[in-house]
Amino acid sequence: MRRTRLCLLLLLGVLSLWLARPFPAQAHGTLLFASPPDCTLASPDLLPYDPVDCRTGKIFQEAPTRVKLAFTEPVKPIRHGLIVTGPDGKPVEQGSIVVSGADVSIAIEANRPGTYQVSWQVISQDSHPVRGTYNFSVGQPSVGQPSEIVQRAGWSGSDVGGVSLLGLVLQTLGKLAHFAGYALAFGPFFFEWLVLPPGDKKLLKPILPGLKRLTYYGIGLLLLAEPVGLLGQSASLTNEQLFNPDVLADILASSFGQVMTERLGAAILLWVLLGSDRQGKLLKWGVTALYMALAVVDGQTSHAVISDSVWLGLPANTLHLAAMGLWLGGLATLVAVWSNPEIQPQKSMLVRRFGRMAGIALAWLVASGFLMAWLRFARPGDLWANLYGQTLLVKLGVLAAVVMVAWVGLRVAGWRQRRWWQVELALLVVIVTLAGLLISLPPPR
Repeated sequence: MRRTRLCLLLLLGVLSLWLARPFPAQAHGTLLFASPPDCTLASPDLLPYDPVDCRTGKIFQEAPTRVKLAFTEPVKPIRHGLIVTGPDGKPVEQGSIVVSGADVSIAIEANRPGTYQVSWQVISQDSHPVRGTYNFSVGQPSVGQPSEIVQRAGWSGSDVGGVSLLGLVLQTLGKLAHFAGYALAFGPFFFEWLVLPPGDKKLLKPILPGLKRLTYYGIGLLLLAEPVGLLGQSASLTNEQLFNPDVLADILASSFGQVMTERLGAAILLWVLLGSDRQGKLLKWGVTALYMALAVVDGQTSHAVISDSVWLGLPANTLHLAAMGLWLGGLATLVAVWSNPEIQPQKSMLVRRFGRMAGIALAWLVASGFLMAWLRFARPGDLWANLYGQTLLVKLGVLAAVVMVAWVGLRVAGWRQRRWWQVELALLVVIVTLAGLLISLPPPR
């Protein structure tokens, strides 16, 4: 009992310090303005009728002396952060990069005629890596193949959502591991609390080792997710920097490193808490508080904190993630214990109680999901106009399939019931994977 109280006091202290931090306004950071201008952005330096070729950029007769980029939120440059190369492929920056909130700039010496390339890589305040490149010319464009001009810095290529394809894949896998770990680490605890009959130690005893095993698998996934996410951050900027120690150090010093520390701390704290008396009432509320706190932490990295709707976006994302954990974690626990002969007399009761919990979780998911979609889409047409919206449509289609499978699974009997639940579980993993992809993509707004 003394150990439980000590752990809960530690949890209370950590949560108090964490909640005392200010929550800055956040969204997926994107480039808003560039000087010299980026031809893909609206700019007062580019009139609508200017015949600008993006391969050469705007042509200046008088050489610019500084490159300035303005983003939608404060950013942290990674490694060099902002590189400008001249027509001969050599860097032309002068002095150090200057960062002022959402603005990044550096002095340049662009006296040689030809095409220059601006390449940048930053991590935004919501911990998402973003990179980009564009060109401008002085006097006249460089002579050569367009591909030689465009790819000079080595950062450009087949980007998806502003990052490299490898980086996007690693980010998605890291988020899949985190969400699956979140569900497995806490799901057995809530299954024991909300689904099993209160005080039925005879039923709990034979399945308790399986519940603990699932929990430890979940904690392991939570710990594994962070190094995978870290590699995803570095690979998102460029594949050649995957294991670069300077890049990794810069990422760890960014907002991503802060969130990574909080997640690792939550996983370790959960491991300590669940080593205490599992039946204590204080412990139940302590684990619940940690469950919700970790969902709030995840909101810092999942577009939940939108500049003018923090009060609405963060609670919606927290509720969405908590509902996912209850459904996925509870279903995984039910499938894991279903073949235990000791629960045979109680199977119908367990199905009924889990069905109620899953139904409430589904209602939470739908309500919070619609609210987050309303915050992120300015108009219905955005759903099919970009990769973010298209991914969300696929996710909704899979969710509809999950609901149908779950409905059937609650009504069949015998060995077929477990098979339907396994299909439901596999489809939920697909949904979680799509959720990880969504978080890694820039939303329409």
